[in-house]
Amino acid sequence: MIHAEMLDRITKKFDTAKEYLPPQINLNSPKSKIGIINFGSTNVALNDAMQDLTRNGIGINHLKFELFPFQNQLLIL
Repeated sequence: MIHAEMLDRITKKFDTAKEYLPPQINLNSPKSKIGIINFGSTNVALNDAMQDLTRNGIGINHLKFELFPFQNQLLIL
């Protein structure tokens, strides 16, 4: 019983936190064959790599997570 109460409390905290989080960044290229998921400090290097690939005609789908807990619309993907 105590375990279930603790999980309920934590779930409520996550649900509340989702309202204050920045949205995830989702960039889609209609011609892409490659998908990249990243978070944190990898973003600068990834942006450079994506620009190089795009210049060479390679389309990329990109999803960047900002923070956990993830927002509901992201979980639907």
